[in-house]
Amino acid sequence: MTIQQIFSVEGKKAIVTGGASGLGRAIAEGLLENGADVAVIDRDEARLAAEKDRLAGRGFHVRTYSGDVSEDVIASVIHSAVSDLGGVDIVFANAGVTGGYGPATGANEAGLFENIDLEAWQKTIEINLTGVIRTLKQVVPMLKEQRSGKIVVTASIAGLRANPSIGYSYTASKSALVLLIKELALELAPYGVNVNGLAPGPFKTNINNGRFFNADNEAGEAATVPLGRLGQPQEIKGLALLLASDAASYITGTVIPIDGGKTAGA
Repeated sequence: MTIQQIFSVEGKKAIVTGGASGLGRAIAEGLLENGADVAVIDRDEARLAAEKDRLAGRGFHVRTYSGDVSEDVIASVIHSAVSDLGGVDIVFANAGVTGGYGPATGANEAGLFENIDLEAWQKTIEINLTGVIRTLKQVVPMLKEQRSGKIVVTASIAGLRANPSIGYSYTASKSALVLLIKELALELAPYGVNVNGLAPGPFKTNINNGRFFNADNEAGEAATVPLGRLGQPQEIKGLALLLASDAASYITGTVIPIDGGKTAGA
């Protein structure tokens, strides 16, 4: 097998949740650029339509499905996506939301532990953690039956080490995903299914109300990154392709930081 074949996803059937913007958008585009048949699920109908048009302008056909990760909705849209794709080989469970302020932000003390908004906490856990579980519950039986497949979950470096600038609910949800990935990898290993995670650091996306599009916020965060800058969404493509392809045939149960060196220490 050549190196081109090892990294190929040509003809593979892929699902990406939260794929109309940010890192999910880049992941879906990278899969399309490398020959996969891609279904994108997103709750933002306007962005979903715009992304479908943008990709069509590049000569790509992407299947799009409007929906969130609530129980009934995600079951229905994944069923439709799998039916239209004719199966599934690759699943990126990427949909997620920010968790608000952390205790070190000084934002009216909103991020302090004693001021945790439990309604907001529940919403973050519901999307970032339970939403991933609901998504994967729909596809795991299929991947087990066919005894092959790649699952990639978008975690975060916030799940690998504490950061007082990050809200408690986001940290809790992403750290839970890290061990979920590892335990699911152990269950699915005998079935030939690889389960891994992406752990992005600070990327310039719309997350957290697009705060990194403010020059002062971007500069402040960039100063905490050894490479001295934020990541651009396109930079997720290489790692995503690695984990989706046969190049990752002997990689499972790992959560790989892509963070400009931030978790290495500064």
